Amino acid sequence: MTLTARGTHGYGSPLSVRSLLTRASPLALSLLLACAKAGLQPAPKLDWLHYPAWMAAYADQDQLLVVNIDQDLAFSDGWVTGFDRGSDTPGTGVVLGGADVPNVAGKIMVLDPATAGACSGAFGQFQPPLALVAGRTESALYQIPLPLPTTPGQKVASNRIGLDPFSAAEPYGLAYTCGADLVPRAWVGFQAGAGDVGYVSQVDLRANPITGADVVEVNVGIGTPRSFAYDAAHDRLYFTGKEYLLRGALRWIDVGQGCKTFDGGVQDESQGGCHVDVGWDLGAVLRGAEPNEIQLSSDVSPCTAGGYTGDCRRAYISVRIYDADLAHLSGTRPSSDIGGMLWVVELPEGGLGRPDPQVVQMLDVGVTAGDVHVIPRAGQRDLVAVTVLDDGLLWLYDDESGTMVKVIGSNAVGLPPLGHKPTAIVSKDLGNGVVRLFVSSFEDHFVTAVDVPVADPSAAQVATGTDGNGNVVPLRWKGNTP
Repeated sequence: MTLTARGTHGYGSPLSVRSLLTRASPLALSLLLACAKAGLQPAPKLDWLHYPAWMAAYADQDQLLVVNIDQDLAFSDGWVTGFDRGSDTPGTGVVLGGADVPNVAGKIMVLDPATAGACSGAFGQFQPPLALVAGRTESALYQIPLPLPTTPGQKVASNRIGLDPFSAAEPYGLAYTCGADLVPRAWVGFQAGAGDVGYVSQVDLRANPITGADVVEVNVGIGTPRSFAYDAAHDRLYFTGKEYLLRGALRWIDVGQGCKTFDGGVQDESQGGCHVDVGWDLGAVLRGAEPNEIQLSSDVSPCTAGGYTGDCRRAYISVRIYDADLAHLSGTRPSSDIGGMLWVVELPEGGLGRPDPQVVQMLDVGVTAGDVHVIPRAGQRDLVAVTVLDDGLLWLYDDESGTMVKVIGSNAVGLPPLGHKPTAIVSKDLGNGVVRLFVSSFEDHFVTAVDVPVADPSAAQVATGTDGNGNVVPLRWKGNTP
């Protein structure tokens, strides 16, 4: 999910700091952070929520991990706050410990033995379970040992892997792959590059991060990667990104034996190594379409589009829409969106060992389509949840029926039950036919639970509990933010 910065090259930035995180932002932001830290800002309050942007779950201990963005530079660092995901206590919930990360951090993901897969035994000093966090303002990848402490405010020490890419800054998106060579790799996309060139760092997680991880900088050509999704069956890492005016592509890296470092520390594909494909242009299907977040279907199912037979995996892509005519006249991407969509795309294998994406559905969702989250269902196609930032919505799409079955927006008195700027989504199967979604509100500093009956997703609603006065209130995690 991208918190939009209203400029051509600043995607991924929180709204309030969009003027900071532009093409020239790394130096400017570093100076601001240096001044802020010199001013002796207080240490992060690990039991607070402060512009919660990204989330992940450590299922074994039922812990919800929330990345707080210190976008107003009120603290010396940013931080990760932990909550007991099994708590049904409205208000503060059960707050756990946390960890420091940079003031402005990127996405977070959890690697436990299940998600690490066959590569689980190949990790270096820092082994699963652990969380990975992209450090946007420090060009680093952070490793946080899990579980988080159960004592509120107690801190766990994180490990920093310096990325230091050539002519790139602001690490943001994250992915993990475990291919046939059984090498565990983390992948980090950058939101700023040299000119229009984009970069991805490949981090070999077998290395001892204290003495220096094996990091390869991969030049992915024009564009800045936003979101990743890994297809293990084909050892293919998909990524979305803004490439250049009037073109927005779904692209992929054929991982194989991994990307290789040659002259200058940046992969040159002509000398061997992973293949970075030019991809598939959404802008050729709909002018002004930019792919934002991507998730793959939980399983394959019979192909339905493009005349293909056999089984296909699907991609669910949140798509931002801008005025392409205005862009053509002005020569630059307009500062605002005019719409947003959820695209359902099948990924059949075409010729030459590459997929041939086929559009199945294009559904309007509202302005600034955000995070995408897949809810698997046995024997049926997935449910898909999508946040919409500017319009403050949460949509539920049923891929079995091919329809939107629920939208949660303003309540009867006009208040948004999920808060303003709903951003990231994490889920938990409650085991009773209900999946609970956790949705963060970037502007209102809380996380709200939404219960989705899998058999009847149209009955989804904000979960509730009873406060100390016996009042029925939304089930929220607020930390101690005023």
